[in-house]
Amino acid sequence: MFSSRLPWQSQLNRISEAVQQRRSQGKEILDLTESNPTRAGLQYPPSALTLADPRAALYIPEPAGLLEARESISAYYSARRQTVSP
Repeated sequence: MFSSRLPWQSQLNRISEAVQQRRSQGKEILDLTESNPTRAGLQYPPSALTLADPRAALYIPEPAGLLEARESISAYYSARRQTVSP
């Protein structure tokens, strides 16, 4: 949802139209605006990364932090008779 205080244009521009057309045709798109390195299609040898958890190879930002970590913190405080929502 966009702010109603600014005059947002809802129609597609020429670049957006071209991208939409290529995607609908199943053509490859080299997106130079992709800011997530794990989705940019960079190729590297598997030996370049030694990870205990393969999820670490993906960048998926979560502003509140990983749910797993928040649940662990909540359990820590729960064991001390304090309620903290994950």
